[in-house]
Amino acid sequence: MKINSHRILLSPAGQSGGGGFKVSFSESDFARLRSLLSGKMGLREKYLNSRREAVSEYITERCTELRMEPRRYIERLRLDVCDPELQGLLVRVLNGETSFFRNADQLQSMCDSIVSTDRDFPLSIWCAGCSTGQEPYSIAMMLRSDPRLADRPFSILATDVSGRSIQFAREGLYPALSLKRIGEDRHRRLFGIFTEKSGDKYRIKNEIRRFVTFMSHNLNNDPFGAFSVILCRNVFIYLEEASQRRIIDKFYQSLPPGGYLFLGYAESLVGLDARFIALAGSSPLHYRKPFPDMEMEVKRARVRQPGEAQPKKVPDKGADRRIELFARAEKLFEQKKYDGVMRLCQRILSEDGNSARARYLMGRVHAQRAAYGSALDEFRTSTALDELFADAHFWKGFIHFTVGDFVDAVKSFDNALLLESDLVMARFFKAMTLHAAGELARALQEFRVTHDAMKSHTGPLMKFDEGFPRKHYMDMTERYIADIKEAMNTEE
Repeated sequence: MKINSHRILLSPAGQSGGGGFKVSFSESDFARLRSLLSGKMGLREKYLNSRREAVSEYITERCTELRMEPRRYIERLRLDVCDPELQGLLVRVLNGETSFFRNADQLQSMCDSIVSTDRDFPLSIWCAGCSTGQEPYSIAMMLRSDPRLADRPFSILATDVSGRSIQFAREGLYPALSLKRIGEDRHRRLFGIFTEKSGDKYRIKNEIRRFVTFMSHNLNNDPFGAFSVILCRNVFIYLEEASQRRIIDKFYQSLPPGGYLFLGYAESLVGLDARFIALAGSSPLHYRKPFPDMEMEVKRARVRQPGEAQPKKVPDKGADRRIELFARAEKLFEQKKYDGVMRLCQRILSEDGNSARARYLMGRVHAQRAAYGSALDEFRTSTALDELFADAHFWKGFIHFTVGDFVDAVKSFDNALLLESDLVMARFFKAMTLHAAGELARALQEFRVTHDAMKSHTGPLMKFDEGFPRKHYMDMTERYIADIKEAMNTEE
């Protein structure tokens, strides 16, 4: 059974096909759908109005096929990136047009900027709104071919709200037209070096694909990770100003001092956020998060009125004590003295009810005791208190996987990987989840990526490996890959 198969909308009689069923998509129906997309995904109402004809055509087709009134269809539409109905709608609503080496001068500016960054820190790049993958693959090709960066390790996370686009990008297979749309000869040569012919198409070589991880992600709602460089080109043109401000603030938190932000040609931070430094002379414009000692650093605190004294910080005298209590609780957990863990966590929560770490550790205790409902409640509370807590997202996914909630498990593992891309066990259990759900093609892809990640992992043990050596999981992964390939060949 496919992981999202239960979400396909059917008529009461379970039939599909239009027959004599007639659909009328009214102005009130469009207004209802527009409000839904704007509120949940941050899409600009003015842009949605411009796509009314395409939306009307799609909704009419789907409702005719499903023999369902548009109002009921809209009410049942689930707005998350895994929903197959939403994916079809997004294809019609959003303009996913892209190409290899598009606006290459900006990508070259990014490469030039990276050269000056601290080589002692990992280079992590986020392509937000990557569509069908041409942008992140272009970046990987440019970085691999730049002699100034030849020995510089890097990783690219490429995300898009459209699950269909992400699946296409993961395949890494592009039509011959892709080469014809590349303008400069040097970029055409790069494309030739890092692709291989596959029939009448071009396939991205593994030496490039291994640097890029693709993931479905909703900028308006999902958590963010930490990155050296963020590219979010031609995305804000679709979003309401409130969503733009919220996303920019998260970008600021995700970048280290000195990190770079690249927007599209028609996009700017003017009037939205004054904290970033616009780099003079750059064309197109891009931005940098300032270092604390830069004069242009703008404090996030509100502007004080003339003569108003700066508020004094009240020291938290109990912080050190809570840190010590948590360290004791972690030690007791390792010793499997779970009652003691719970008592210490309750003490921490009596002083600080918003302690995400205490909630997380209590969830771990409940999981050890197979009290999965209580464990899930604690992990949900922990991630609500701290949405950047990757460990809590991982364990929330593990509990969902254990009880058979495969859709939510995949989402949680994706969130954990978004926040901590080298959390290998999250990738392993995501592959296990997809396999258990019957998503064999996706599972095979994830197991292959997992195997590569395990091979490059340093040390015999991995985080959350429950004491089993890395070789144990690599052997399991190889067996799953072989079994899935055999099963898929049998199905064919």
